[in-house]
Amino acid sequence: YDQANETFKTFLPDSIRAGSNSNRVINITQDGKNRIWVMTFDGIFSYDKSKNEIEKAYIKVGENQTAIIGFSLAFLETSSGEIYSNHIFLGVIKFDESLGLFEVVHVNLDNPELFNQTTLLDFHEDKTGKIWITSVDGFYNYDPHSGSFNEINLFKKGPSQGFGPNSVCGIYQDD
Repeated sequence: YDQANETFKTFLPDSIRAGSNSNRVINITQDGKNRIWVMTFDGIFSYDKSKNEIEKAYIKVGENQTAIIGFSLAFLETSSGEIYSNHIFLGVIKFDESLGLFEVVHVNLDNPELFNQTTLLDFHEDKTGKIWITSVDGFYNYDPHSGSFNEINLFKKGPSQGFGPNSVCGIYQDD
């Protein structure tokens, strides 16, 4: 938003489109390092204002690195500066600053594919540092310090397609 002219500016659509088949922005946020993160239907992009560069985000899968494709909805920067997002096919992902790419977070070793092929909708860090995850299939929390993962059963479970009786769209914590 350009306050001086009271108008909205287009956010680098040509730069995003250069690496994307879609210019549909789902989520946009700025992290503590002043990077702008843009989640689209065709992946995650970061914009570094100091370099005036936009880059498609990459993910480490095994020993390989590949551009993130498919949409991501949720994004969280924790109080300690860790960045989490989601990938429609791989579940929860975390940005590794030292590598400059995302890695898959295996939040449930008993079922490592729990979040594969599900839509994660929101992340929230509570006051204790636990990360709460909402999805079209339910509600979960994850303690990144211990690696423990819990499903929170708020609703009677049953099959659902899309947004159903088990969907939790967002979470907030009061004082």
